[in-house]
Parts: sequence; C-alpha cells; structure tokens
Amino acid sequence: AACARVDDRQDHVLLQVGSPAVEAPVAEAPAAETAQSLGTPAEEAAAEAAAEAAATAAAAAAAGTPPPQLAEQVKLEDMEGDGSRISAGDAIFFVAHTGARLAVDAADGSVDARGGHGGDAETWVVESIGGDGGMLESGDKVQLRAVTGKRVSATPDGEVFAKWKNTGTWETYSLVRKSGPGAVRYGDKVALKAHTGSYVSVTQSGSVVAKWDKLLKWETLSVHKARSARGAGGATAGAGGGTMGAHWSAAPGRCDPEMNCYRLYTVMCLDSRGATLPRSRCDPATRPASYEKCLVLGQDTCVDIAPSDCVDMPGCWWNPWRKTCGELEAEGACSAGPEKELVHRACPATCGGCTPDNPEPKAPGTEQCEADVCADDPSFGNDELYGVVIGRGCQQAAHAAGGCDALPFAEDAKAACPRSCGAC
Repeated sequence: AACARVDDRQDHVLLQVGSPAVEAPVAEAPAAETAQSLGTPAEEAAAEAAAEAAATAAAAAAAGTPPPQLAEQVKLEDMEGDGSRISAGDAIFFVAHTGARLAVDAADGSVDARGGHGGDAETWVVESIGGDGGMLESGDKVQLRAVTGKRVSATPDGEVFAKWKNTGTWETYSLVRKSGPGAVRYGDKVALKAHTGSYVSVTQSGSVVAKWDKLLKWETLSVHKARSARGAGGATAGAGGGTMGAHWSAAPGRCDPEMNCYRLYTVMCLDSRGATLPRSRCDPATRPASYEKCLVLGQDTCVDIAPSDCVDMPGCWWNPWRKTCGELEAEGACSAGPEKELVHRACPATCGGCTPDNPEPKAPGTEQCEADVCADDPSFGNDELYGVVIGRGCQQAAHAAGGCDALPFAEDAKAACPRSCGAC
C-alpha cells in the first residue's frame, strides 16, 4: 500500500511506497525562485525578500491580521552583496527566506531568525576547516563563530545553537553554493550542510533546525558582508601577538585506543583572519601541545574525553560503586576516601577540578544506575555524545561481536549494557 505523508513543511510532500521516500513538489505560486537571474546577486536577493514580504503582508491583510513585524527587514542598502569573494575570517550575516537574519541570543546561546537581536548578534565570523584558509569555494568545510565567541553546533537530533567554543564535528558544516560549484561570493544563495547530512533550515516561525536533507527554500540563505564584528574575536586556542597578530590554533582529534588512548591535535599558525601562516610566524613558546592523554576507565576502556574537556563521565558503568558523578559528589567522594583519585579524573566539572566554560548537556544513563533496574546506559558507545571509543551502542556492539564476552572490553560492556549482554 502506498502511503502519503504530508510533512510539517509547506514546500513538499513525501510519497512513500515502502522505501525509499520519493519527493513530489507541491504546486505554489511562482515568485520566489526562477530559472533566470534577476540581475546582480544583491538585487536578486532583495527582490526575492521583497516579493515574499509582500506576499506575507497580502495574506495577512486578507485574513484581517497585521503582518509579523521583524525588527530588521532586509533593505537593499543593508545587503552588501557586491559579488566579491568571501574569505576565511570574514564577518558575514545570513538572510533567510523570511527576510530575517540568523542571530544568536547571547543569554542562552539559542539561534533563530526572528529579528530583534541587533547587528552584532547577527554577525558571524566564518572559519575555514581543513582548507587553505583563503578564499572559500562551494563545498568547503567551515565553522561559524558568533559575537559571543561560541560556535554554531548541530546535534544529531537536529537542534542548532551556539553554546560552546568547541571546534568539533558538530560545529563543522559544508558551505554549499546553491547555483553549483565555484567561488562563494557576497550575495550568493548558500546552504549549510551539517555533519548529519541535513541542512540548516529556517522555519516559517523563525526557528532554526537541521533536520532535513533536501536543499529547498527553508534551507536557502543569502550571505552578505557584515559592516562590523564587534566582540566576535578571541575564540581560537593559543596566544599570539594580539588580536591582529599571528596565533596558534589547535583542533582536537578523537581519543584513539590504538594510540594508547591519546588524542592528537592539529596545530596551525593563523593570522587574524583565520588564514594559515608559516609556523615560524607564531611564538614557539606558546605553541599548544600536539597530543593529550584521554581517560581510561572501568576495566581498561578508552573514553573520548580528555582532562582539557572539563566534562563529567556520564552514567555509572565506569565505577565499582555504580553511582553517577552527582551521587559520588553528594557522598563526599570528591574530597575523601579511596575513590577520590578516580572520581576526580572522571568528574572534573562536578568535583571542581576545572572550570567548564559551557558544560555539556546532561547525558542519559541515570535510569541504568538505579537499583534493581536492568537497563542499558545509552551513553555507552555513543561516539557523538561523549563516546566510549567503540563506535557502537550496546545492542550493536553485542551483536557485531557475537556476544559481549567476545568484546575486548567485555567487563565494561556488561556493566554498561546488562540488558543487551544478558547480564541482568
């Protein structure tokens, strides 16, 4: 039987006959996008925004309600889309299909496109990842740093926010030029493809998510040159010759059990715009370390957490008392007892061993720690959250090995995954 599912989005319907899904476009009035160019990129973006604003106003008038008031509607003179190329380190802003700009709320790190935040909150510094640090091309890997110094993250379940200074997978996007391969220029229509394969989308209400893998209207952003980037600097690691000088940047890799549970760092010398410089231009006395020892917990399981992360180990499988960091701290284990050294290593944020700039969200696993509960710890093997470095969750790990006893970390697997391992 064929089933039709109407998505909550207004620009397409998915027709599903078993699998895979087939997309069928919904008819809509032509106006927003045409095959022919409307002129320069700036004129085209402005014309599209004006047309959609007019359509919104007309619909609202017909319904007898006023149109939504955006704090900063797009104006032609504000949209600096001169066609020049975008470079790593540039201060930019994005205009969504609604006419509002992507912005960060400095209070809680949320990202939306509803207007009302002001120019600085709408300014992003684009950082090149793995490229030559110069002019950007379609498909380049980039990260976006907000005025707060935090980077835009996309979680596996589609949330988008700017709460952390992390420079990892969640913060990395492919900058996609909608018109195809080539240099990315001011005024271009672009999209941001997250590590999940989904694009950053702006809904009709102005919410920002990354849940869909189709590049349609909600995923289309016009990129423009920002006039200022006050407060947007200082997010890279290391030190150098001032804000305009050369400085070190260290991008962390994953903790590798085949390297005795060490994490390697990619250390580069950058200028103030994010472009790569010869290492001789940076101060050797301030160069960050190239590697760091990660946590080895339980019965010799390598965990993708290092001391510099200032992150508590989730769940309770890793300690013989079957308690979470919060429970251990409440019982005084951070300051006394034979467990003090282990608890301090595994619970640095709770025990005050470091100062978390932005603590990671609470991980699942507390149910598994309750007495008389036979449940798997979902954080075990989740390499996108905290990540025991096995690349699999409880069920997948047990199934792939033909049983938990065949795993090299069998005792830890059975402690974390009693249900999947048949250890209840």
